[in-house]
Amino acid sequence: MTTLHKYAEDIIDCSLDMIIAVDMDRTIIEFNRAAEAIFGYEAHEVMGRKADTLYDDPSEGLNIYKSLTETGSYRGIIANKRKNGDRFMAYLSASTLRDSDGNPVGFMGISRDITEQRKTEEAVVASEKRYRTLVENMNEFVAEIDLSGQLHFINKYFSESTGYNPEDLANSNFYSFIHPDDISGLSAQCLKTMTKSVQGCEFRFRKKDGSYINLLTNADPVYDYMGRLRSVIFVSFDITAMKTVEQQMKTARDTAEAANAAKSEFLANMSHELRTPMNGIIGMAELLLDTPLNKEQRKYLSMLRESATSLLALLNGILDFSKIEAGKLELEEIDFDIRDVIDQAVESLSVQAQKKGILFLSHIAADIPLMLRGDPVRLKQIIVNLAGNALKFTEKGEVSIRLETCPSSSVNSVNSINKDAALRVLVSDTGPGIPKDKADKIFESFVQVDGSTTRKYGGTGLGLTITKKLITLMQGDIKVVSEEGKGSTFDLSVLLKKAVQPPPPAHSIIAKLTGKRILLIEGHDLSRTIIKEMSEAAGMKVSEAKDAKTILDTIEKAAEASEPFDIILLDAGIADMEPADLTELIKTDPLTFEAEVILMVYGQDKAAETRWKELKAWGSLSKPIKRSMLYDSIHLALGGFLSETSVAKPCYSSASAAKKSYYKILLAEDNIVNQELAIGLIEKNGHSVSVANTGKEAIDALVKEPFDVVLMDVEMPQMNGLEATRYIRDSKSGKFNPDIPIIAMTANAFNDDKERCLSAGMNDYISKPISMVQLIEVIERTMDRIPPQASPPTPVVIKSVVFDKEELFNRLDDDEVFIKKICAIFRDDVPVNMTKLKNALAADDAPEVEITAHTIKGMAANIGGIRTKNEAMRMEMAARKLDLSQAHSLYPQLEKEINDLVAAIADYKLI
Repeated sequence: MTTLHKYAEDIIDCSLDMIIAVDMDRTIIEFNRAAEAIFGYEAHEVMGRKADTLYDDPSEGLNIYKSLTETGSYRGIIANKRKNGDRFMAYLSASTLRDSDGNPVGFMGISRDITEQRKTEEAVVASEKRYRTLVENMNEFVAEIDLSGQLHFINKYFSESTGYNPEDLANSNFYSFIHPDDISGLSAQCLKTMTKSVQGCEFRFRKKDGSYINLLTNADPVYDYMGRLRSVIFVSFDITAMKTVEQQMKTARDTAEAANAAKSEFLANMSHELRTPMNGIIGMAELLLDTPLNKEQRKYLSMLRESATSLLALLNGILDFSKIEAGKLELEEIDFDIRDVIDQAVESLSVQAQKKGILFLSHIAADIPLMLRGDPVRLKQIIVNLAGNALKFTEKGEVSIRLETCPSSSVNSVNSINKDAALRVLVSDTGPGIPKDKADKIFESFVQVDGSTTRKYGGTGLGLTITKKLITLMQGDIKVVSEEGKGSTFDLSVLLKKAVQPPPPAHSIIAKLTGKRILLIEGHDLSRTIIKEMSEAAGMKVSEAKDAKTILDTIEKAAEASEPFDIILLDAGIADMEPADLTELIKTDPLTFEAEVILMVYGQDKAAETRWKELKAWGSLSKPIKRSMLYDSIHLALGGFLSETSVAKPCYSSASAAKKSYYKILLAEDNIVNQELAIGLIEKNGHSVSVANTGKEAIDALVKEPFDVVLMDVEMPQMNGLEATRYIRDSKSGKFNPDIPIIAMTANAFNDDKERCLSAGMNDYISKPISMVQLIEVIERTMDRIPPQASPPTPVVIKSVVFDKEELFNRLDDDEVFIKKICAIFRDDVPVNMTKLKNALAADDAPEVEITAHTIKGMAANIGGIRTKNEAMRMEMAARKLDLSQAHSLYPQLEKEINDLVAAIADYKLI
């Protein structure tokens, strides 16, 4: 055997494919190792045997032989049979063997077992068929498009739903069926599929009948075996019905909003029309009650005022309900003293409780923060509504208000994590209770426990509805626990925040009360607890007694400890001992005879003064006892001065004669009744008043003569109050002071009315009906904030508006050296702050603009720069509202006012 022949045999044996050779008689003459491995025969077992041994069907071998003899070659798939009889498929490539002369001497075949390949191919075919069946029967739109947008496939549901046959869409451009407005968006989304799947793409597809359906599509990329993007598969869902519903909902929402807007406008008009005559009725009644009247006239007028006030409360309830329903009621967020809120609520209801002889108590848990942040007016309204109801339905016994802290988890809030203080309020009574079948309905609109026309108690049935809605706005909840014949407890919780500002410093008398020893004699457990906690909060040491036995025991213990009492708080209604006997006991005991006795009486007891004088008591305190009155009384009883107590704080009242300022007031009001009422209220408090019937007349009046303040009705003919105010504020004529204080008067019902007035440039706001106390308070408050300014159109006065030298010298006691010093500081510092302000405006940094403008405002106010202060204040307010475009527009005027102010100071030789 030659080397070449041996080399050829090695190659044959090393081949992974089966190589078999036969002679012209189809006798096997070559059988390589691969053939041995696959067929299961060793070569010597088949050598010399016919090739038919290897075929599953011998006739197939004959066909192959015939093809080889006729064509010299054969290629195809054949069924072979292994030694163990197993059948397998192989791919055969055979050709004729020839000798050196070219004569055929046999045949050689190279074959490969394709059993696994065939299984894989069959599985692929089956899988494709299965998934095609699935896709065809899906109730979604399935389409495949190539990168040019040509359609290659749509499923049966796509075809049936759009009316197209598959052949109608074959090789059509998919985008030609898309709504023109949606093509660019869909194309952009399809581009994204080059890197990732895209979900939630919406577009409109044109059906065969020309109508469009809305489709929501998920798109997935399809890659070829080289990893190149080949096409995009769309799986779409018909959302036409959903879009139709959405449009219907939008239409319904727009309709509802329009209805709400109409309702709001109606409410505003109704509020104005109802409050205007109410303003006249209540106001005139107050004025008349301040005149000489006989007993019968005073009685009738008092009844008239009470009836009008009740009607106003009814009106306010209906308007509150309407505002809530219209979504117009917004909660304020300010710091407030929770104890003041409770004191005010209790005080407003005390007379009602005293008339019925009901014990009325309020208790605030010691762990409740002094200062909280929220809407104190609405919180007070909630408490007054609930406690007022309790007093109305309770004929005997007691009504109590208790405040506790509660975990925020007990409050219905999705955002409680951002809140700081969850407050629990319990209002309990000993009234008739609520039937079980009514308990779940009492918070519904216009529902009452007794809805009959012969019911004993009146009302609209809105109080609890409003209360619940307000509590809901405060992210809280309310429930009622009641038993017929035993009373009810309304248990509510609201979410508030801790105050931003620190609590005010304690009153100076607190330090003087610390350590004082108090003997508290009170028979009612809750009342005793309340007074004890209030006393201990001021650092006083309290010993308690509730009856004769505990009084004697307490005094005896104090004697043993040699700790005499400084004050004895004595309940005048203690059950088992007469106050006279108690006083005698106290005044004869060595440990208590020097102690001052303060008698605690219920309500405005007219006999209290006579009784405490007879009992040699220092004085009396009316229940329910307010914290401030308790401290003041103890302080005074211990020899303190009246000027040191809270009683000495200035207050506003129609009878006050302590006014330091008298103002010239311009009243802009078109209603004759309101004119007469306002004139009466203003002149009664020592101010002068002139009347304008329209906004235009008010402007004309300001041109003719100077005024200190304008009371501006919002609704007037020709030119309303808002328009007039804007004209005054924008005026550059120099004929009147454009910064004159303006107070809005309106009978409208909504919170945004106040915002509209302030946005127009008004300084403050008062709602009709106007009471004497409210009117004087708002005038004084406004004038306290804005120093009085003269306004005649002369150069001297114009300079005084720029720089109020007289006010500055009066305020600083004519200390010219000090005044020159602060003016020089202003001159040197204000350019630095203006540069900061300019940079903050350039950077659109609203917080920095607000802070810097506030600084400039304070600097200008310190030296009497009225116009500069006002311009800086406008800048500050614009930044606070994030209205930087307005802040930019105000900068040039502020810069001018500062230059004018510096020049005016220089003219007076103060710098």
